[in-house]
Amino acid sequence: MVMKSKLIKAILELEQLLEVGENHEDSYQKFFEQNEIVFTVLGYKNFLAFTKASGNKLPKDESSGLQPEPDFIVQREDNGLFEIFEIKTPVSKNLVIDKNPYREKFTSEVQSYISQTTTYEKYFTRNPTNRQKIKK
Repeated sequence: MVMKSKLIKAILELEQLLEVGENHEDSYQKFFEQNEIVFTVLGYKNFLAFTKASGNKLPKDESSGLQPEPDFIVQREDNGLFEIFEIKTPVSKNLVIDKNPYREKFTSEVQSYISQTTTYEKYFTRNPTNRQKIKK
């Protein structure tokens, strides 16, 4: 019963953010940090915030100098794998430029999201030590 009431509380809080059209990522970051039940419902057994306010930081990659700042690193319940949980605000945005009907392309904002995931990929695949540090 406690889990159900936590979930209802989280749903109502998220609904309030969406109703007012909240467009600040830090508001959603706080929402997820304060509503652990959301991670549980999504199938994660552990989560850790990596924002400036949390004080948690990924170690700087020795070879590339990269030090990404994901919103969360989460661990899946079903297989124990770690994932990056990145928050983007849900306020409606134009994500595709479609002036030419034969050649749609992403907006610069979407391109920046793709670049961000590429940075994470480089950080974790090019240096296995980084994966081991996070696992610990």
